[in-house]
Amino acid sequence: VVSYELNISAARMVYFSLFESILRCGIVFWGFTSGQLLNSVFVLQKRAVRYLCRSLRREHCRPLFIKEKILTLPCLFILETVCLMHKKYSGLEPAEVRYLTRSSFKGNIRLPIPKTALVKHSVFYEGKKMFNHLGSETKAILEYGKFRGRVKDSLLQRAYYSLGEYYNDSL
Repeated sequence: VVSYELNISAARMVYFSLFESILRCGIVFWGFTSGQLLNSVFVLQKRAVRYLCRSLRREHCRPLFIKEKILTLPCLFILETVCLMHKKYSGLEPAEVRYLTRSSFKGNIRLPIPKTALVKHSVFYEGKKMFNHLGSETKAILEYGKFRGRVKDSLLQRAYYSLGEYYNDSL
């Protein structure tokens, strides 16, 4: 096990270079696979974080993710999907993409009415829904680097275990 042979910073570097880089590869597209497949990958990620932190096999991982500033698999999926939506829609005029309310500009992207389950579970429908769930201050950031940093910091503090937790939490 790498974490016992190396110090914690070197073990973190190995985790990010060998494990998380593979998780990030195309996660926006494979993140919509079945929950069972995602759960099996998430279990592997939790095992890797336990090894990294030298913790017990049955120890709860959420505090470890927060302490080590590692994004959970659902948080990686949310981050990459929301950033894809930001890249796609940030350069367009608000009248074309977003809608105004009576009180203020909310910065939401219009969601089409899904006619099939395939559309409802697609990257662009679910991605717009994830983007719309962000706080209005975060959605108003136009610079990609600042936007990504704000979303990542928010996700690092929460360490969601599912998309349901993300939607139930108010950002």
